[in-house]
Amino acid sequence: MTRLLLAGVAALAVGPLAAQTGQPTAQEAMQDGFGLPAAAAAPAPAAPPAAAAAQVSPSQSADATALTPAQLAGAQARVGGRYRSQGANLDGSPYEGEAEIVMSGRERCRITWRTGRSSTQRGICMRTGYIFVASYQFQQGAIGIVTYQVQPDGVLKGHWTIADTEGRGAEILTPLR
Repeated sequence: MTRLLLAGVAALAVGPLAAQTGQPTAQEAMQDGFGLPAAAAAPAPAAPPAAAAAQVSPSQSADATALTPAQLAGAQARVGGRYRSQGANLDGSPYEGEAEIVMSGRERCRITWRTGRSSTQRGICMRTGYIFVASYQFQQGAIGIVTYQVQPDGVLKGHWTIADTEGRGAEILTPLR
């Protein structure tokens, strides 16, 4: 059930991004929502009929659909290690920091973000093809979720939100080499 849910989240998260072909700079990406067209704010497509959903096996994932060359390259990019984090908070204010991803299996991992002077969030993560998702908890107890697209160069571009909070933030994780 969890795998099916994550596959559904991944499919919804990448729908409008699949048509993206350009590689904006980090600054451009922060300003325009990572190249998402205006349609990205539209409601998600209706869920498939229950009969169709019942036919999906737990071994199927979001990467079973046709991929663009960039998505295929992203699916093969290495994920893990230390990253520079640049993002926009829910109110649009910028932030910077570092993140560390420690793979604990082929698809699963742990992630830690350090932003600001004393803000640390820890969570669990999972990679399915070119989609990378994480759930995390703030020190105050709030829970968040982030979805990224893995780029061919290993950069992670995504959006995040916090439970019971309006809006979404944006983030780019760039590998520190």
